[in-house]
Amino acid sequence: IALACLRGFVPAGAARAPGARAAARRHAGAARRQRMARMIWKGAISFGLVHVPVQLFPATRTVKPSFRLLDKRSMDPVGYRQGE
Repeated sequence: IALACLRGFVPAGAARAPGARAAARRHAGAARRQRMARMIWKGAISFGLVHVPVQLFPATRTVKPSFRLLDKRSMDPVGYRQGE
């Protein structure tokens, strides 16, 4: 039941609304024009009776994490003093 609310999820053998195929084709054409990322892997993860579809895409940009050194006593960033 929970999987039915996923966008684009249609159970095998389920009836589609009239015109749904044409709408899906139009949507797919628009996606190609936007140069969508190519999927690396498609599969599913199962936890007992729960089956979750998964798609893996490559990263589109590199983001490096930034860290701030905090004072142990006040948890303020080192080098920053609050108004006295």
